Amino acid sequence: MSEILKYKPFVGLQIKCNSCGRLLHKKIPKVEGCKHPLNKQIYKAVLTVPNSGGKRTTRNLISRNYEDAIAELLAFRSEVSGKKPEAFFETKSKPKILIYTIALYLDFLSDVNVPEHKKKHNSKTHIAQQSSMFKLFIKFLKSKFIEIKNFEITQIDEFIVGDYYKFLSKYSKSNYTFNHAMKSMRALFDFLINKKFITSNPFKDVNLKSEKSTNITVSPQDFYELLQVINPQNAIDLVGKTKRNMFKPWLRDIFKLKAYTGRRNEEVALMKWNWIFSDGQNPIYMKCPNIKVNKQKNNEQELDKEYNYIPIAKELKEVLFNLGFEEKIDSDEFIIAPKSTNRKTIEDQTSKAFSFFFKKLNRSYNLEYNYLRKTYITQLEIFGMQNISLVNEHGNKMITNKHYINEIDIAKFIAKSNFRVFPEEESSNNAPTTAPNEKAPRVEAPERLDFQCGEYRNRTDDLLTASQTL
Repeated sequence: MSEILKYKPFVGLQIKCNSCGRLLHKKIPKVEGCKHPLNKQIYKAVLTVPNSGGKRTTRNLISRNYEDAIAELLAFRSEVSGKKPEAFFETKSKPKILIYTIALYLDFLSDVNVPEHKKKHNSKTHIAQQSSMFKLFIKFLKSKFIEIKNFEITQIDEFIVGDYYKFLSKYSKSNYTFNHAMKSMRALFDFLINKKFITSNPFKDVNLKSEKSTNITVSPQDFYELLQVINPQNAIDLVGKTKRNMFKPWLRDIFKLKAYTGRRNEEVALMKWNWIFSDGQNPIYMKCPNIKVNKQKNNEQELDKEYNYIPIAKELKEVLFNLGFEEKIDSDEFIIAPKSTNRKTIEDQTSKAFSFFFKKLNRSYNLEYNYLRKTYITQLEIFGMQNISLVNEHGNKMITNKHYINEIDIAKFIAKSNFRVFPEEESSNNAPTTAPNEKAPRVEAPERLDFQCGEYRNRTDDLLTASQTL
């Protein structure tokens, strides 16, 4: 490393490479390995929290000028010593700067400094998605040569919103991306209005674009051929210069669990043997906690938690027996990869592996792991299950219809069945086959097709350095 930011020893101040994480202000051997350019370096504040028993708190500073960084560090120290987070944003030195308000909002989404009853328990994935949408807005502002470091939230008016609308229309290939970006900015402003930072929302009147249904399902052929193509000899993925082995011995089993239960990705990764209830010999149903709803409602106590009850049909039963149901029933062991304690890793590996191996089929389309849930719910509809909400827990039937049930699959099923609008005419003289008051003979429903399937402060630097080029 031939050059670093200006540095003089100051209590709590460090210089860090934002790419490799090395601390560059210290004369230590591992610094020699940093080959990233000067623009990747940032100042970092590391302070001890008063009366905390030695706990430390950090913040990546916005300023790249040494004197400004010291002033920012001192403001941070003042805040750590007792001021509320909002007080920092209302000081004269730091008015309502956009990147700081975004950081505050992301903290809110992460339940930082949020009262217990208002916590949302958002997933890391959701928070990351929101952060990416804000980075996209910052990219737009940079394209208009706006200095982000000093740009205030109150400077965003309907003309900037209009320009962003045009920017997104050209940038985003998907209406979903366009709408997500607009919704994220609208939510940010609603949050700031609630916090009394601002009084109006310039994104309120933006018309969102129409979205097609996301009810894509997995065909039996795609599913079975996917299971066949999974093997350790065909599993190396090249990401840049890094080779990754996508094969896991439990992939086929977790794909089947997902397909045959229709549960969300997180729930499938967390499934345990003691979730299964049997009649003594055979598994009958699975009592699955509704993790998403329980997080939303802060259902931490067992008596408050909501569950869904998954019927164990033939396919699921076979999978469970193959995995050792008779020996492991009632145990607190995970059904998939029981020795792995990081279930989030299991969830992420599964989703990536599904996409990786599906590409091996050389289809003209791509499918995602979550489509197995949509396939399950569609099959329930085909089966004619009237109480489908007991399994898929959607309070609004419109949600199920638009995003989960594939009308094409249903149409194909009906076309292959014995469905008729009227019974077949029995005579050639067009005489009615039944008397006016006589009931028509009952037409039996066609046999169901087998289901085959289917730290607020550490964020600001990230926002500043996001997307240097369009």
